[in-house]
Order: sequence, then C-alpha cells, then structure tokens
Amino acid sequence: MISEFLYDIFLVFLILYLGVIIIVSMIFSIRAYQTRLKNLIYGGICFVLVVVSRVGGLLLNFNILLESIFFTLHYVFAVFFVKSIFYKDRKSPYFSIMLITIIGSVFLNSVIFLEMNQN
Repeated sequence: MISEFLYDIFLVFLILYLGVIIIVSMIFSIRAYQTRLKNLIYGGICFVLVVVSRVGGLLLNFNILLESIFFTLHYVFAVFFVKSIFYKDRKSPYFSIMLITIIGSVFLNSVIFLEMNQN
C-alpha cells in the first residue's frame, strides 16, 4: 500500500521534472532561432537528449545500451554548451573536460549495463 503511494508520487515528480526540461529545451530552441546563437542550440539538444533517454528507458523500453548512448551524448552537448558560453574567446580546458566526461560516462554506463545483465 505505502509502496504504491510512493511510486505514484515518484511518477508525479518524474512527469513534472521531464515537463520542466522539455519547456526549458523549447525556450532554448526558440531563443536560438530568434538570436541565431549556436550555444543555445547545444543547450536545447542537451535537454532533449535527457528527456529522450529517460522516456525511452521508462516508456519505450529502450535497452540499457541505447539509453546510455543518449545519456552520454547529453554530457557531450553539455560540454559544448559550457564551452560556447563561458570559454568563448579564452583558452579553455575543453578537450580535457570532454575526455573526462566521455570516459567517466562510458565507465559508469558500462558498470550499470553489467549490473543490469547480472540480475
């Protein structure tokens, strides 16, 4: 009884979370179209990939590998977004951040994938 109630509350918060992310993504995309700024496109794609990863995993029954690919791409576009916003005309640790992000994400996703296959 209590677990069903908590699960329902979890679903409500998940729907609200994904709804806010979709709204932010739409705002970024509209502003990118209006102002022709590439950095906002990176941010919009980043948020869309989060939603695709989560919705695909929960509703569309993506396998864990496909969900991990979308979530890893989310990190890559987040790094592009941060570089284009904060390190526009300066020297940046861009490639080291990208490398650490990709290696860390692949490592975490492979651990999750192996754990899911063992159960």
